[in-house]
Amino acid sequence: MKRPLAILTFAIVTAAALLLLIGGGATSDTSEGASTVIDGTTVTWISLGTPIVLNDGDTLTINAAAGSPTNPTLIKIEANANVTITGNINTITNLYIKESTADTLAHTVNLTNLKYTAPTGQYAYEGQKGVITLTGINSMTGNGTYAFSAINTRFAGDGSLAINGAGTVALNCYTIELRQTAFVTATTASSGTAIQLLGSPVSDMVDLAAGTTLSASNTLNSPNASAFAFASPGTHTLICNGFFIANATGTQGRGLYCAGTQLNISGSGNINAYGSTHGAYLLAHVSIFGTNVEFTGGLTGLYTDNKQVSLTNNAKLSSTGSNSVAVDSTTTFRMTPTSTVNLRNGGAAAEIHSFTMNTAGNWSLTNASFVSPSTATSTTANISVDGGGLIIGTIKLLPPPTTAPGITGPTSMTLTAGYAATSTDVYTLTGNPAPNISVFGDPKIAWNNSTKKLDIAAGLAAGSYPVTLTAFNGTPPDAPLTFTLTVNPSGGGTTAPGITGPNSMIVTAGYGATSTAAFTLTGSPAPTVTLTGDSKITWNNSTKKLDIATGLAAGTHVVNMKASNGTPPDANFTFTLIVNPSGGATPTVTSVSIAPPSASVAKGATQAFTATVTGTNSPSQAVTWEVTGKTDANTAISSAGLLTVGAAETAASLSVKATSILDPTKSDTVTVTVISGTSGGDGGEDGGSNTMLYVAIIIVIVVVVLALLYFFVIKKKP
Repeated sequence: MKRPLAILTFAIVTAAALLLLIGGGATSDTSEGASTVIDGTTVTWISLGTPIVLNDGDTLTINAAAGSPTNPTLIKIEANANVTITGNINTITNLYIKESTADTLAHTVNLTNLKYTAPTGQYAYEGQKGVITLTGINSMTGNGTYAFSAINTRFAGDGSLAINGAGTVALNCYTIELRQTAFVTATTASSGTAIQLLGSPVSDMVDLAAGTTLSASNTLNSPNASAFAFASPGTHTLICNGFFIANATGTQGRGLYCAGTQLNISGSGNINAYGSTHGAYLLAHVSIFGTNVEFTGGLTGLYTDNKQVSLTNNAKLSSTGSNSVAVDSTTTFRMTPTSTVNLRNGGAAAEIHSFTMNTAGNWSLTNASFVSPSTATSTTANISVDGGGLIIGTIKLLPPPTTAPGITGPTSMTLTAGYAATSTDVYTLTGNPAPNISVFGDPKIAWNNSTKKLDIAAGLAAGSYPVTLTAFNGTPPDAPLTFTLTVNPSGGGTTAPGITGPNSMIVTAGYGATSTAAFTLTGSPAPTVTLTGDSKITWNNSTKKLDIATGLAAGTHVVNMKASNGTPPDANFTFTLIVNPSGGATPTVTSVSIAPPSASVAKGATQAFTATVTGTNSPSQAVTWEVTGKTDANTAISSAGLLTVGAAETAASLSVKATSILDPTKSDTVTVTVISGTSGGDGGEDGGSNTMLYVAIIIVIVVVVLALLYFFVIKKKP
């Protein structure tokens, strides 16, 4: 009895092992952080003590019943720990938070409805680097030097955070970033600055994403109190795609203060700075790129201490001095077209400022005037803004008037076959804005926008190569110019002919005599062209065009062109003329379909395809055929739709495409499978895995059957 059971046990274990081996038997080891809830009964502030240490993945929830800790309590966040702290609607006192000094940017602290006040002498939040994600309404009040201090902080999420500074500064960082729809406000009534950036010049930056708001408010009645200050030396960056608000309402407040050498403002958002004395007090040069900026001051909207303000890319600066001047008199401006400066002068006398164009343009003035001898087109202009009662003067730089493009330069050049790569002489372009150039012709003749020349690559055979250059800048008319390159034979040798050019044209019955665009002929000696088709379509050897006489009836007219010069092979080319009916509705094409819809063709064999053009008013059935995906030059399709697969073709499949000549936007594509003489292949990893599974199952079944057979038949046999 023991032996059959042993065999049966072996079978089951073997089956499990095989299935585990085949199935991959994945295991996971997920370690989640501790979850602590301070409920005031089971878990209290006293039971947890201080500090409360949060490791990676930990969550801390503070219920309303927990109240505030009796003694100052620290929540300590370990290095690079991703943690969550959830508060309640009540404000907690005697609480403060510190991050590890070893933090990097790769950690997140999630704050949800957390409202608390730090004990005397402590920051509310002492951070290092990382992301603070805000959910709901959060607030913190500090009682140390700062309320919130960190090196690099990114506020994210869809919640808000109000920071109240009872010490010197409410929010102090090197860099501040806001993402998603984060709303951060910093307020102080007893310090010099609400928000201060005091970092190295390299990393001193504010970056506000679209939908975010950063607001600084200072109500201190003290000289030089600022709402927001770039306090370190060097270059500062303010990227505002959301909303930036700096409001200093004390008796001598400054909305935005900037030390250093340069303040770069960019973004598509809005910047508003208000101060009871100065809206902005900037000791650095200022560059505003594409941003709406508004400074409002009780005395001066913008004070720059003899600095320069540059406006580019549709930047707009508005400055208001409620009781005095909009801008201090030593400020100068540099502007590019479409930039605007609005100056609201509250003084009795006119303000005069120096403005400079970065590029050519035209001044547009409202409630402002040029100080002689400046004019509307001066590169530099002294502009007077009217005074006498909050007059708004607008100074705007308009783009120069647009003019149609023009191009002049060489129209011909002669080379000898075997020439080295070369270029034409320089072309002269005119028009505003500066025109672009398109080139139609042989791709070996290309426009060089740096040199304003045509670059001619080596390798063109003897023949004539007309090229059309078109200058365009959006102001009609475009300017065309034809350049013809002639390549003479080298040493009297001969080369086979070639012909390229337009393969179709559409006219309406009753048309006047017309011609196609020029064709390009190559070969040495110069080839002659003969036609087979309608006699009203003839070759013009002087213009290298097809001349089309009047009188062709509505329908499709196909002409076969052959270029020959005695050196085989001749070059053949098909041209199709479509004549639409006159006086009726214009034919339109809705679709093109190819028959058969798919095919399998052996190497060296052929397959005929036909195309049907469907539409309204009997559209032309003429199409152009194209085969792609081939590797053998002998794989080709004729103008009649006959596909030949080259004997050396290695592609597994080809694409055959038919395009309507009447409407080239309509086409159909079918797939042709190339029969190579070999087939099959493995089923891939999934097929192999399935096969192994089946084999394993069969082995298990066989072992079980043998065990049962032994026990019930052989063992039981008398």
